[in-house]
Amino acid sequence: MTEQRGLLGSPIAMPFCRIWIARVVLRLGIATCLALALLACNDKPTKPKPPAYTGADYIPAWSPDGKTIAYLSEDIIDSTGMPDLRIKTIDLGTHAESTVWHPVGGIGMWDLTWSPDSRWLLFAFEGGIAKMLANGDSLHLVVGGEFLYAPCWSPVTDTIYFTARIGPNAGVFSVGPWGGDPTIALEGLYGAVRCSSSSDSIIVSASKPVSGSECLVFGGLSGSPPTDTIICNLYAVRLLRLGKAQDFVIFLGTITIDGPYTIYFVSRLDGSARRIIDGSAFDLSPDDSTLVVAGTGLSRGLVLVNLHSGETCNLTRNSSSKDGCPKATP
Repeated sequence: MTEQRGLLGSPIAMPFCRIWIARVVLRLGIATCLALALLACNDKPTKPKPPAYTGADYIPAWSPDGKTIAYLSEDIIDSTGMPDLRIKTIDLGTHAESTVWHPVGGIGMWDLTWSPDSRWLLFAFEGGIAKMLANGDSLHLVVGGEFLYAPCWSPVTDTIYFTARIGPNAGVFSVGPWGGDPTIALEGLYGAVRCSSSSDSIIVSASKPVSGSECLVFGGLSGSPPTDTIICNLYAVRLLRLGKAQDFVIFLGTITIDGPYTIYFVSRLDGSARRIIDGSAFDLSPDDSTLVVAGTGLSRGLVLVNLHSGETCNLTRNSSSKDGCPKATP
């Protein structure tokens, strides 16, 4: 009987078949390794994504008695990304936080401040300027209208001042604490404004028409506009605070057109200025020793800054560091 063998079954063909298969496998292996290596080289390390925005605290206002800080607090409450805005307070003796007012449906609010006796909160919002007791009761509209800014409550005249454009007039307006028709107090000075805590005077950031930059000017409110120019060549001044002795000014603004918002200390004695810290809003303690600042660096809470030592601590949204913050004494 004759043995039947095909080509692959022949004794001569078998070694060549094994060699051919080995070469194919080797080539496939090399190609796979090269492909994997190429993918590994092209796989650039990805930067970690920043944490999703969940909210922040801003526009702090220190009560004149030094015991409480009020502020606006915003939280993102659902997947739509809609902000949930409320007014909150923190007791500086216990660090307990409380929600004072939580408007239903949300509302635009800004420029929060206190009455001289620390009983009332005064704030500007999209419908005008309103006040309410520090516990959230007795909400009262002081003056209605759009684009009303920077209210301050003078302890000397018991009058509320604010900047606005009402009709053909732009400048600083005044109104009683329970409302009424606003009257123009300082015409043409339209910007940030702050009442003095010890005299019938005011400090205003006034725009210079030619250059577009701003000056900080200070003076009385008894009939004549301020004439004491403190510093010029500023841009976008948002907030002002005047020391109790009226010997220095702290403001939030920029010194170049496109510069970052920074808080500066300016001496009224010689006009010298120094940078304190970057931020989006601030207020000054009644004893002139400490700032409460919002929007510093990566912090989304309020930060206390000692003006003498420069030391800082997180006051809100970081409970682990609250113990290091100074507490108000009774």
